[in-house]
Amino acid sequence: MVMRGLKRNWLILSGIFLGLFLMIFPCWSAGTNFRQEINRIVEEIAHKYSLEPTLIHSIIKIESNYDPWAISPKGAIGLMQLMPTTAAQYGVRDIFDPRENI
Repeated sequence: MVMRGLKRNWLILSGIFLGLFLMIFPCWSAGTNFRQEINRIVEEIAHKYSLEPTLIHSIIKIESNYDPWAISPKGAIGLMQLMPTTAAQYGVRDIFDPRENI
């Protein structure tokens, strides 16, 4: 009986958090919009640093499969799987933000 109540409360809280997440990050809730945004960011960064966009896309695909919330067992975070110490070294404030992570 207690477990049912806990499961129900957990489901309710999960739904609330998911709804809040989708309201706060609407582009991440729609796969195509998210991919378009990532493509724009990758193009900007590739141009800025004279890199091939396909190189950046390849790293993102291998490291996180385009999941900005990916966390590896070793603690690497985000699209490009930055380690927190490396991110701090380069002044990344929000390691989960795709623009900062790339």
